Amino acid sequence: MNDYEALLKMHENDDLDEIRARVDEKDRIMRIIGNIKKRIKELESDLEKASRALALEQYDVEQLRKMTMANFLLNVTGKMQERLDKEISEADAAAAKYKAIQEKIAFLNEEIEKHRKQADALGNCKTEYKLAYEARKKKILAEGGQKAETLLILKDRLDYLNSQLKETREAINAGKKAFIATDKAYKALSKLNNADTIGAGVGMIALSATSFGAVAGATLGEAMVSSTSHNYAEDMMRKIEIFTTELEDVKLRNELVSGNDFLPLMFVQESAEHANRALYVIDKANRMLKLHKESLEEQIKEIEAGIDEVIL
Repeated sequence: MNDYEALLKMHENDDLDEIRARVDEKDRIMRIIGNIKKRIKELESDLEKASRALALEQYDVEQLRKMTMANFLLNVTGKMQERLDKEISEADAAAAKYKAIQEKIAFLNEEIEKHRKQADALGNCKTEYKLAYEARKKKILAEGGQKAETLLILKDRLDYLNSQLKETREAINAGKKAFIATDKAYKALSKLNNADTIGAGVGMIALSATSFGAVAGATLGEAMVSSTSHNYAEDMMRKIEIFTTELEDVKLRNELVSGNDFLPLMFVQESAEHANRALYVIDKANRMLKLHKESLEEQIKEIEAGIDEVIL
């Protein structure tokens, strides 16, 4: 028996409901702490503003107390004391506001400390729960019977869904890159079209792809293609190849080729028109992948709930 198995053995009779309650309570406390920290950040911003306002008010008082010609005239007219009293009053108000914000921040920091002690008192309950949960699951599997059989079926299904979710996320990432690369190629090739630089020279660049059945190519003679646009076009083709490979891993082939939009693209020429068409196809595939990902995540939640029902 290794250390982990020994640890599971220690927790196999733990009360999962009691530990779950502690986990929920600790989560609640940590949310409170998070909200207090946000409020402190806001108050710190207010404190900085109050500090600047206080400095200005104190400066006004100091300036009035200096012997200047303007102050001399105020003394002569008898308005000096009135003006000074007003500035001192404003400085006192600014100081009071600054102090009040300081006190609020100090109080909230004390609240954080109080809640942190409450959270610490609940122990490392998330780890405890994971261990107790795994220990209970292992015990059910070891005992056999209907529960164990149900658990194994659900676990196999969960493993499959998680592997599909991983592949789907990779395909989504590849799809984003393919879209960006194709968009850049489309814009570069559009500029060439507008400048009448697309000529009769033909050079075919072919790219095979599995899931779409897409093969990308080009009809621009290298002699007439700028280095930038040609590089963008090649990058587009590389990204599309990677994307279509990822799509095959996701096993959406039937869905992706089940309409005119997803009929195999045998050759995509290196032109703005064909790049624009590729943008549409990639965008549609990306939207389908997003929906597929959401469906997988929902199925995973259902399976996990089913496993919890068996274990708890």
